[in-house]
Amino acid sequence: MLKAVSIIMTAVSQPSQWEGKLDDGRMFYIRYRGFGLTLEISHEPTDDIMDAVRGKLIFKKEVDFEHFGMSTEEMMEHLVEHISFDECLP
Repeated sequence: MLKAVSIIMTAVSQPSQWEGKLDDGRMFYIRYRGFGLTLEISHEPTDDIMDAVRGKLIFKKEVDFEHFGMSTEEMMEHLVEHISFDECLP
């Protein structure tokens, strides 16, 4: 399982977006837009989020959701089997 050590929400709605760093130094990018939720990671350790945006697709799911945005808590619930956020939660 991937382990996040930092996360920040960079856009609230249309799309909802998050970016952060994994414990191995790779970046991750999560996006919710148009009922689609995706998780992508960079191939190598980096500080450039674009490496994750253009990186490896780890998760893609159509989410039946009634809002234009998604909260961080809701996003984490959908990705619980793929990425752990334990180290970056208060």
